[in-house]
Amino acid sequence: MTDKATVQPPIAEKRSHIFTAHGVTISDDYHWLRDQSYPTIDDKDILAHLENENAYFEAQMAPQAALTEAIFQEMKGRIKEDDSSVPQKDGDFIYWSKFDEGAQYRKHYRKAASGGADQLILDENILAKGKDYFRLGAAEVSPDGKLLAYAYDDNGSERFDLHIRNLGTGEELKDIIPGTLSSIVWTKDSRGLVYGLANENWRTDNAYYHRLGRSKKREAAL
Repeated sequence: MTDKATVQPPIAEKRSHIFTAHGVTISDDYHWLRDQSYPTIDDKDILAHLENENAYFEAQMAPQAALTEAIFQEMKGRIKEDDSSVPQKDGDFIYWSKFDEGAQYRKHYRKAASGGADQLILDENILAKGKDYFRLGAAEVSPDGKLLAYAYDDNGSERFDLHIRNLGTGEELKDIIPGTLSSIVWTKDSRGLVYGLANENWRTDNAYYHRLGRSKKREAAL
């Protein structure tokens, strides 16, 4: 175990950077800490500084490891791990989601309102397998009940890649739209959908329409 007293807090180097915005000259000595290729972080100096910060944090928290684990187990013991949501009817189906005991992510199910077997339509645990980060952003079934559009972020960029699945066969369609940041809205005929892309400020100020099977070049802003 590393002695926390021997690990010093990393101090970011100052590097002169001056720019003008709205007629005001601004000096920012820590501008270099913002990777210009964000959300991809590949600047070696930035990564080295982040590693030093993480090492300092781990060293400071090491003496509390037993207490941290005890608190975690106490919280875990008060949570119903195999919890499920309230079933909701939508069209001809009833939808719900649930956690299996010990699982980190939900499974999403449906079954015909008239009765029948449960159908697993999306397993977040499979999508998250082997990844350091995963977050489901949106999931919507088409009006005809045949397709599932879902979007997830698996790198922490807060931008979600949109995918479409055939619920009858389990096949993933080739229609993949990266960089979304919005809800998903199907058209009434289930042949297209509307979504928004994240802009440089991580907001949506646009709406795009995608017709299934068409190339992204044919999409038009609404």
